[in-house]
Amino acid sequence: MSKKEQIPYKYYNYNFKNIAFYQNKTTYNIFIYKDMMREIKIKSSILNIPFGIEDYNNKKIINLELFNIKSNNEVYKMYSQIKSIELFFENFLKNCNIIKRDLPNNLLNDIKNKSFISCIKDRENSNALFRVHIKKIKKKYLTVFKKKNKEILYNNIKGNKGIFIICLKSLWISENNYGLIWSLDSGVLD
Repeated sequence: MSKKEQIPYKYYNYNFKNIAFYQNKTTYNIFIYKDMMREIKIKSSILNIPFGIEDYNNKKIINLELFNIKSNNEVYKMYSQIKSIELFFENFLKNCNIIKRDLPNNLLNDIKNKSFISCIKDRENSNALFRVHIKKIKKKYLTVFKKKNKEILYNNIKGNKGIFIICLKSLWISENNYGLIWSLDSGVLD
């Protein structure tokens, strides 16, 4: 295989043939299974925080701005990989036959005849925004932001740039749509 050929279903060094789902109340958590369950994590290129932390559907989210996609190869590569992962899930009914592990009983029926919604908002004449959730366990937000080796408060991150560790958490499903939930594990700000 030449260096330019991409192994199908391999994104960020994760082979999606080894994907596994764990169904909970309203979503399907997503893992890679190879000897044990592992979260799917990516390290971002330098991204901008244009708005800070926002409330969205009773959750805390952050929009990360993918600036200079056309001129910055690292940002373009990240954008392309996320879009490829989304395309895998958008076409999941066709792709599910390559998955080695059994799928939860209702998963295929739950997404059948529904539209996939991207977590990246491509904006005309502006930079794309990547919506990620702030990590929360038992009513406590766990995402940590550091700047010059010091932890900083959420209300001080607006307008900063940084590198982030982002985790593909789950597949959400509503009456007419479905999509991916990404969560932000941590950020190191400039």
